[in-house]
Amino acid sequence: MNQTTRRPVAPVAASGQRSLLSTFVVLGLAAAALFVFIAVLADVRRVSNAMRQARDQAEAYALRGQGSSLLPLNLEPKAPAELGPRLIDFEWIPTDEAMALRGCDEPVLAAWSAPILRLFGENGRAVVIFRNGRFDAQWMTETEFLAAAAKQQQVVRRIRG
Repeated sequence: MNQTTRRPVAPVAASGQRSLLSTFVVLGLAAAALFVFIAVLADVRRVSNAMRQARDQAEAYALRGQGSSLLPLNLEPKAPAELGPRLIDFEWIPTDEAMALRGCDEPVLAAWSAPILRLFGENGRAVVIFRNGRFDAQWMTETEFLAAAAKQQQVVRRIRG
């Protein structure tokens, strides 16, 4: 047999292994990028849905107030039947707290969503705030919400004496 026609086996195998390894690395990076994209998109959608519902709730409260600059006493959310199970549960201040806060100059946390969990960024809540005779929807991180709720409780205790 002629030895000049033989090819070395080792360099070809090593080249194939490098090619296979680089393919796995590229696939791994692509999968990681896809995971991050999907997770960010899910975070954005959860926050967006909660804020849309908070804006709808703020509009419903504004209609309930009929142009009054006073905080309504009954802030129980009234969900449209067609939205049903897609709604995020909102909590609201009870009537006795609304009565205590009715004439106060501080912004009032009128209603808020359950915590919205996020993979990227701090968890938070969609909040309906009553300020200067108007209801507005706002996003608050969980830290901001807890601080505002504690401040509101202090105001209620101070007003009640």
